[in-house]
Amino acid sequence: MSSLSDGLNIKSLYEQVKKLDKEGALFDLFKSTIRNSVGTIKINEYVVPMEEEMRIDLILKSIYELDYISIEDYYGEIDVLLTINNIDNPLNIKRGQIIKYPSIIDLGSYRITEEDDLSAEANKALRAISVPSKKTRVDNSRSNYNKTGLALPPIAKSNPKDSVVINNDNFNIGGI
Repeated sequence: MSSLSDGLNIKSLYEQVKKLDKEGALFDLFKSTIRNSVGTIKINEYVVPMEEEMRIDLILKSIYELDYISIEDYYGEIDVLLTINNIDNPLNIKRGQIIKYPSIIDLGSYRITEEDDLSAEANKALRAISVPSKKTRVDNSRSNYNKTGLALPPIAKSNPKDSVVINNDNFNIGGI
């Protein structure tokens, strides 16, 4: 069994797991860690050939002209390429698809750090108000009703009438 530190790891997830080990806290898999675009960075395009279908690792190698040894240093950036191209499953990459990519130097610019995170303040506020030991508000009327031991809801009479009564060829409906 390999760990996230071995082989093909996703950098943003790996960073959160490292924090988890240090802080002993949970992390949010839905929190965005990558920007879809950065305005001033030049974006290039790459057309996927048939032999690289469904192989984001080979696409990464071809785009940045990496050898088989140095590519291991960039496997953690695959999530950036997937995010830029709105690809949720690398197995959906087909021949002829255009993959947009920044220069290898600019890949890190797409990462959202805690200093950049606009929702960091909101997350602090959410953590402050989301206390697991918080007591819920008790409805006093309902509580008093339950304490008296009454079996009927407050709108029902203790001596109900028949629900339907026929009187001189007239139907009376009611009875609560």
